Amino acid sequence: MTTTAEAEQVCPPDHKHGQTNTCRTNHRCRCDNCRAAHRAYSRQVRREKAYGRYEPSLISARGAHRRIQALARQGWSQKRQGDYLGWAQQRVGQVLASERITKGVHAQIAQMFAALWDKEPQPDTHWDRASVLRTRRDAAARGWPRPLDWDDIDGDDEPAVVESAGNTVDDARVAIAITGATVRLTAAEKRAAVEALHPQGLNDKEIAARIHCSDRTVLRIRAELDLPRNDTLYNRPAAA
Repeated sequence: MTTTAEAEQVCPPDHKHGQTNTCRTNHRCRCDNCRAAHRAYSRQVRREKAYGRYEPSLISARGAHRRIQALARQGWSQKRQGDYLGWAQQRVGQVLASERITKGVHAQIAQMFAALWDKEPQPDTHWDRASVLRTRRDAAARGWPRPLDWDDIDGDDEPAVVESAGNTVDDARVAIAITGATVRLTAAEKRAAVEALHPQGLNDKEIAARIHCSDRTVLRIRAELDLPRNDTLYNRPAAA
């Protein structure tokens, strides 16, 4: 029999043995509680497969990778992201190294991204500030896009259009895009398009349809520009 002390050598300190199959499968824990949980999980999977109701618990880690990387461009190091999630730093690195993760882990990272995508770390010391700058520099050197560089962070097959140095905006491209024509815009050009369309009283979905992006992207841009919502007929400009 494997003792609790021996189990703790292979399991994260915050793991509660026997409550899920994770410890036996991922950490190779062989304590009695985790073995029992593994047997129960295996029986459940067999039953669900027999009745055609089985859905794999692991999903692609691509969306999680992109969120961790985009937050790094904001200065959120793996350690800071781990602190936010209540994880050890190594666990964030393990997610980046994994091709598949559980739905629960994906949900935690998605929640963190939703809370931090438009925020930057607030360093307290010189060393903290140096860490934030180093994280940004390393992420940029790896070519990791920023949060606003993505349209659909889970669904896009290709990386977003990353702005060139100087964040230049092609006004002609923006003018064409806001007519509804399909034009691939940089993040800076999307911001310019939202600024141009917002005064017309268009809501997020209408702007998104006009410039061919997701309404979540428009929402993020509005938050960055501190623009109010245009969600009702009452705040639309009156017809001439």
